[in-house]
Amino acid sequence: LSLHDALPIFRENGEVVINGENLTEGQLLTKLQAIVEVHQNQPVRLRGDGDITYQTLMGVIDICQQAGIWNISFATRRPD
Repeated sequence: LSLHDALPIFRENGEVVINGENLTEGQLLTKLQAIVEVHQNQPVRLRGDGDITYQTLMGVIDICQQAGIWNISFATRRPD
C-alpha cells in the first residue's frame, strides 16, 4: 500500500477495496497503523469510485484517524 498515491476506495459486500485488495475495516486499520509506525505524519489522498456512499467515506476517514493519520485529502478529477 503506497500512501503517496491516491487510494481508490469503495465498498463491496461490506469490505473496503484498496488497490484491488479486499479489506475489512479491522484489516484496514491494522494496515494503516503499521504504515504510521514507519512513516509518521504520512498524508493520505482518498479517491472513491462513483458508487461510494458518504457514510462509507466517513467510515474510512474515521479509520485513518484511529490509525493516527490526520493529513487526509481527496483526489478529484473532472467528469468525462
